[in-house]
Amino acid sequence: MKKYKLAYSKGIATEPVISKVSIETKALINILSGSITERGGELIVSIEGDDQQIRSAISSIRGERVEVQPIKKTLELDQNRCVDCGYCGTVCPTSAIIVHADGSIEILDEGCVGCGLCVTACPRRALSIKEA
Repeated sequence: MKKYKLAYSKGIATEPVISKVSIETKALINILSGSITERGGELIVSIEGDDQQIRSAISSIRGERVEVQPIKKTLELDQNRCVDCGYCGTVCPTSAIIVHADGSIEILDEGCVGCGLCVTACPRRALSIKEA
């Protein structure tokens, strides 16, 4: 699975690009987060499939005049700084941070879109975003 940011311009945002490309290429495209109006917007997606399917999906998305940028960020937790307050999990828009009953934190890399909300929310600065 690889993650990408898709940027839609006005006029394209109302087209069923994701559905069309997924059907054509047989790649699984999952929308992780985003906001689109008739004026345009952005989506963060994951694309699953073999290398050929992923390349084909990206090419097809670009062919629909949607800008595609790979996301190469990972979230890191410094256990020495973390006090297990769980605040990071409450602000995560994709539920990529799980706060367990015992207060421990688990990061689901496949769900993280690198938005940084958790990083700024953490009172102990125990989270950081790194280039993968």
